[in-house]
Amino acid sequence: MVINNNPNVLVVDNNPVLVKALTSLLIKEGCEVKSAENGLDALDVLRDWSVDIVFTDLVMPYVEGDVLCRIIKSKDEYKNIFVTILSAIVTEDRERILAEVPCDLCFAKGSILEMQQQVRQTLDSYKNGITRVIEIAATEPSAAPSAPKGESVSSANTITRELLEVKDHLHNILEELSEGILELNYLGKIVRANSAITDIFNKTREELIGEPLKDVISWSQYQTIVEDWLSNDLKEGKTGLFEIKETDPLSINEKIITAKLSAVKDDEKIFGVCIFHDITRQYLAEKHKREVDAAMELMKKMEAMRGMAGGLAHDFNNLLTVICGNLDIVLAEPGENRSSDELGLIENARKASMV
Repeated sequence: MVINNNPNVLVVDNNPVLVKALTSLLIKEGCEVKSAENGLDALDVLRDWSVDIVFTDLVMPYVEGDVLCRIIKSKDEYKNIFVTILSAIVTEDRERILAEVPCDLCFAKGSILEMQQQVRQTLDSYKNGITRVIEIAATEPSAAPSAPKGESVSSANTITRELLEVKDHLHNILEELSEGILELNYLGKIVRANSAITDIFNKTREELIGEPLKDVISWSQYQTIVEDWLSNDLKEGKTGLFEIKETDPLSINEKIITAKLSAVKDDEKIFGVCIFHDITRQYLAEKHKREVDAAMELMKKMEAMRGMAGGLAHDFNNLLTVICGNLDIVLAEPGENRSSDELGLIENARKASMV
């Protein structure tokens, strides 16, 4: 890992005041700084700029900070980036963060003086090559962010806990669904994915988040239609529904899939909701039933043809019996006026009828 003494730092937070304050502190320490309002915008910066250190909040619109951390730590091109979490929920959500979110340092948001200390500790840890060491700092009530006027720190923490409970509740609902769910921003990039969709697409969340929907799988016969839906309905906020139905399903990784893609308006924001349903077992069962039904129908037709052929053979046999009987009678009767040629022809006809 090459250490940059004047590191490139990306600050990710949707609070412009905090971004401005943190940027100012980092510039004073000799850093080059860029910012992003959310994890999705941060991924765009990471693709275009060589980043050494990331400071990120956890609760943000579109791609949240914990997802951003997982993406950074899971990809080879980002694995040397030093990640510091700076979030107000650290105090309330400490155990989950420590257990689930990959990062190098983790702080609770505090005063400007505390943030200055956190910036310096991050830079020192980065320059000394100290990685994968979690330190929860500034988590005492005195170090917590100031509560709005008229509210206590305790009531602010209560609100934080309630918001986290709602967030966890919604997350758990999505995870329990058997249908694969994707949320898109208005440009058609994936900002949320549940577990079911990772099974259907055979891709991890880290591989899906931030990627354009049109590129994450092969849409086969629907490629052009999906691209048109993304560029027209979704981008322009039309609320039409595009469906891939059972009559002409999509095949993904040997799975048979139906889908519903819908653009949704929420106040002034536009986003996409995509629901994917794996109907492989149902489809194969119905296909097997159709094949069995077709085989039974064929057997019935063959049985009918066999019966018809037997009837025809019986009728022909009756006709031939009459013909052969009459020819025998003719040959048995004396025929002084018959020539040998005529007798030969009658005999040949009789023999032919007996074959």
